[in-house]
Amino acid sequence: MERVPIPDGIDMDLWLRMYPGMGFVLTAYPENVREITHIFEEAGMVAVKIGEITATRKLQITYDAETAVVFDFDQHTVMGIGAVSCG
Repeated sequence: MERVPIPDGIDMDLWLRMYPGMGFVLTAYPENVREITHIFEEAGMVAVKIGEITATRKLQITYDAETAVVFDFDQHTVMGIGAVSCG
């Protein structure tokens, strides 16, 4: 979470709650990250790499040594996706 771009003078908690429908979490191969961030920049948006893909099948976010599981694809689906094997 420390890598999420935040405007100067804004608290992280406030920033994340200001526009709850405006965030994206994407997965990509490492060799595609530069191109993807460039596409976002061309559209006037900021995109940064904030993590990495692991074999856990969970989307976890860590901030200030506290980790929260956002999605667990072994238990839940997102838009019908989740039961597909990642390995």
